[in-house]
Amino acid sequence: MAHLTDQVTGDEQKYTLSPNIKKYSLKDVGFVETNNGNFLFDRPIGDSPYDAKFKLKISIAKDLDKLKMSVTDMTGMTDINISKLKDTDAMIELYQYILDDFIKREILVKN
Repeated sequence: MAHLTDQVTGDEQKYTLSPNIKKYSLKDVGFVETNNGNFLFDRPIGDSPYDAKFKLKISIAKDLDKLKMSVTDMTGMTDINISKLKDTDAMIELYQYILDDFIKREILVKN
């Protein structure tokens, strides 16, 4: 079964893949195509990518029918609950800015 909807741990907002999603739009916003054809967005979140403590990871299946979202530590291995982070208002603002841009570009829609 396809998972068109997902959310980041600690974020009450759920997101769904837009019915108008296009593969070229994914590449325009920084998704890279993996060897198996899926699309991955893996971006440090912080004032500087060199000082960032967290990553926003979004993967979309090559058929545009599965969505997986997470905020992880910089290794990409441990999911982080963004609602329990302290002193991260700027990080959460950047996270929301990125997702709002994906909504404007018809990659995601809010549920």
